[in-house]
Amino acid sequence: MEFELNTEIYPKDVIMETCFRYLDRVFVYLDKGSNGTIKVYIQPKNTANRLTHIKEEFLNDLIYTRVRYQIHNNNKNITEFIIKRALYSATLSEEERLKVLENYIKNDSIGKSFDDPEGIAVPWEEKFAHNKADSKHKSRPKKHPAK
Repeated sequence: MEFELNTEIYPKDVIMETCFRYLDRVFVYLDKGSNGTIKVYIQPKNTANRLTHIKEEFLNDLIYTRVRYQIHNNNKNITEFIIKRALYSATLSEEERLKVLENYIKNDSIGKSFDDPEGIAVPWEEKFAHNKADSKHKSRPKKHPAK
């Protein structure tokens, strides 16, 4: 069975990775197609495998691989940043790490000002301190000692 895949939709890396996953079940041959396509030829290794079913699985897996590829590309910069930061901080002394952390905290905009209409960021002690004060000042009925 043969079919063509558009390389604008499915980059070559995506097609190759998908083909690799099917090498245990099918023989795969790729060839350059016309107008930016890749021809895919598949033939089952076991005659019991239905070719149309394998093609449908292959095409679904191709979409899955394409989405993973896109997510990887979208997160590439942040992943590289995290890895570089981890490797960089591993080479610093304790004092240098504290300086980097203090600098990060000073320049971080998260803790400076933000809307908190629900009062989620208010510490528990501050939020309920008035209840403790009220409970101390409320007069409780005194118990008279039994005679």
